[in-house]
Amino acid sequence: MPSAGIVFSFTKIVSYVEERNGVELRDNVIQTAHAIDDFMDAKALDLNAISNSPIFYVAESEEISLHLNAREEADPTYDVLHFVGPKGEIIASSNSSMVGKNMLKIEPDIAVEFNQALQGKSDKVFISELSDYSGEPQSSDDLDLEMMSDVSGADDQVIGVLVGVNNVSYIKDQVYQLDDLTVGDEYAYLVNDKGDILISLDPGAPVMKPHPDSQLEAVGNGVFESDDDDYVIYENIRERKVINAFADLGEYG
Repeated sequence: MPSAGIVFSFTKIVSYVEERNGVELRDNVIQTAHAIDDFMDAKALDLNAISNSPIFYVAESEEISLHLNAREEADPTYDVLHFVGPKGEIIASSNSSMVGKNMLKIEPDIAVEFNQALQGKSDKVFISELSDYSGEPQSSDDLDLEMMSDVSGADDQVIGVLVGVNNVSYIKDQVYQLDDLTVGDEYAYLVNDKGDILISLDPGAPVMKPHPDSQLEAVGNGVFESDDDDYVIYENIRERKVINAFADLGEYG
């Protein structure tokens, strides 16, 4: 599964406390990354538990939809829950207007994870990249994350996939809290492995566009593609000396 990305933050330099600031900022970033990892692990466990319910093979579509609606309302991080057949048809949904539509046509970017879920084990959950299938995202609120777990019948044969479409409210709150701990007028960011910004309070940081510093040779490979938790000191694209602390998020599912 692809890594969800990297969360990192900047702070201005005060020369005599560079190391202390770097370590403190790195620790804050690591704490945020762990909180996001724990949340994602808990969400995967929850979706897997829902998918293991016998209701999917003993009840009709309408009753399953009511069940999924109740689960969605109980957890505000779910935008919608779909029970999807092997060919992509939505059999039941917490949003009843979606029943009968084809999930793979609505969100073609989840095809790989969907097929993995069909072939996966009963305790596996597959997770898509943060994306916006409806078009060019204007803000992080437009992004969602799909989790998928296989649904088996009474004979343990796979009969479909449970798809949980999750909003990024919790993850966004964690990044914003990290931003509050960032010294000066720099910002915290959640980026993917390519360096594209997913979440930030930076008004000059368009969603799903590369972070400006990713083009710097001294930064791009060392931060955005790193599996380490660390910090670096460098002159950013605006020619300001900064500390960039970063932590790699887990691979989920």
